[in-house]
Amino acid sequence: MTYYSILFTFILALSGCSSSTSTDPDVDNGTDINMPLLIGCEDGFADGFPCGNIDLYAKLTPAELGAESVDNVSPAVNDIWGWIDPQTDREYALVGLTDGVSIVDVTNPVEPVVVAKALEISSQNKSNGPVLQHHEDGDGFKGATQWRDIKVYQNYMYVVTEQDHGMQVFDLTRLRNIDDTPAQLREDFHYTRFGNAHNIAINEETGFAYVVGSTRGETCAEQGGLHMIDLNDNPLQPSFAGCYFDEEAGGITREGYIHDTQCVIYEGADDRFSGEEICFSSAELTFLITNVTDKAEPATISNTTYPGVNYAHQGWLSEDHRYFL
Repeated sequence: MTYYSILFTFILALSGCSSSTSTDPDVDNGTDINMPLLIGCEDGFADGFPCGNIDLYAKLTPAELGAESVDNVSPAVNDIWGWIDPQTDREYALVGLTDGVSIVDVTNPVEPVVVAKALEISSQNKSNGPVLQHHEDGDGFKGATQWRDIKVYQNYMYVVTEQDHGMQVFDLTRLRNIDDTPAQLREDFHYTRFGNAHNIAINEETGFAYVVGSTRGETCAEQGGLHMIDLNDNPLQPSFAGCYFDEEAGGITREGYIHDTQCVIYEGADDRFSGEEICFSSAELTFLITNVTDKAEPATISNTTYPGVNYAHQGWLSEDHRYFL
């Protein structure tokens, strides 16, 4: 399940018309649904949002999602991923908040239900290790951030933030037993080999996670490159696998800092790397390609700039691995 389909299920209905009602045979939550739209796409707008052949099913504000004001940071949202329960077939949107993650049942997209809020690490919540509290500005622990990233492997949610909180691991099967919504969830495991991080990518084919943009913590985490984590043996209690950064890539934040990455088993046109695990990274000033098949000795394949580059922020491979957009 990718965040693309979750996003459109959560908020939008792709449509070729602009009616005020819709019946969608592909949505099944146990009953036949005749789904009224919140508002159709009419005259180029749906509830004030510019649109084209897209209708709006539902909308939740940051406050409705459970975001609260913390440390004078206004409630906001910052990223989205998704999970489908393989046992119940219920579909969930996982929405990053300034102070946690909102878990929303979007099985019926016209009636999204906030099932739970995965709480932020607190200075009193030191499961499986200490909470790192060093900040470059010297102001210690903070409980809110406008940068948070979420990914899923099997039935587990992995959450990183720009605060010194390491990585939280949540067992999403716990959602099956929630009766009183919205529940408050603490993490099932706390990975503390790094402090802050900007993003996390997971290669579901290999069972490895790649944390990027970490500049505080143990091992190589302070460089901001790839912090590699093995999810295979025990996805609930993942283990450190290796790290990588390339100073030749330069950077704005740090030399070799990676802002975002996508890691795949490569099946593109270059036969030299067929079947290898390759990471394609947006590294602030360059486009960086790395062979991470051997986690102990990852190797740079190419480090490329391009005309007009201002900040290499993120990208995505085409299905045939021929193009990176």
